[in-house]
Amino acid sequence: YLILEDAHLPQAASLCAQSRLLNNGQSCIAAKRFLLPRGLRKDFAELLMERMTAPRIGLPQEESTRLGPLAHRRILENTRRQLEQIQKEGSRRLWTKEMEARGGAFFPPQILLCQGTEPSLRSEEFFAPVALLIEYDELEQAIAMANATVYGLGGAVFSQDFERADEVARRLDCGFVAINDFVRSDPRLPFGGVKDSGFGRELGEWGVNEFINWKTVVRGAD
Repeated sequence: YLILEDAHLPQAASLCAQSRLLNNGQSCIAAKRFLLPRGLRKDFAELLMERMTAPRIGLPQEESTRLGPLAHRRILENTRRQLEQIQKEGSRRLWTKEMEARGGAFFPPQILLCQGTEPSLRSEEFFAPVALLIEYDELEQAIAMANATVYGLGGAVFSQDFERADEVARRLDCGFVAINDFVRSDPRLPFGGVKDSGFGRELGEWGVNEFINWKTVVRGAD
């Protein structure tokens, strides 16, 4: 998710937090990496912390619960391994949501500040409520970092200049880009990724055509 210098930060932070916490961070379309201008990092991080603090952690059967446990203990262990690895590579933890001691696969939301050069950023994704912040100085640098990954399902651009946001969106190497919103599928639109995130599209007319056997009849010259 690429935040430009003219983005409306409160709106961007709310949408980014909502996306990062989709299905407790275990959704393929959940936001994972957040690229933002160096001068906005502190303000954006504080807003993101507020929004990621608000949802109540609890048992799935409790009506007030907004974040439950991860799907399995092995996902919890893999998340811990990923955290240890990316911090060895240079990332540092900025914030962890306070959570009462629980068993099972409960995991508290966290925010990490990354340098942007960690190998893990290119080849791994967190399927847990872990937000990775990456600072940039120039837009070209940000676009290059956004595309420097083996994945390419979805991305987003936040800016109050729609024409500029549209131009940036077209340069992101992924199958779906949202502007001032988070990625979500729509049955009216084609949906799918590029690179290691897949090939082809589902949904809409394009998705239906994936299941059609077209018949070709060619007429020769008279």
